[in-house]
Amino acid sequence: VEEARISVRRARDHHSKMIEGAEKNKEFSKDEKFRRKESLQKTVDEFNARMVALETQKAQEIENA
Repeated sequence: VEEARISVRRARDHHSKMIEGAEKNKEFSKDEKFRRKESLQKTVDEFNARMVALETQKAQEIENA
């Protein structure tokens, strides 16, 4: 689970840098940059929540086995 979180963090950082670069290149406004970063963080948070749920489910399966 921790490896998955690290991978997601790296992907988030990569995409965040792409968003920053696009805003600096005037491809979109600062407002759009913030919307995109907020959307990106929301996706990361959802993924992390799913990973915790799967980890909890697996732990319960092991305990009940």
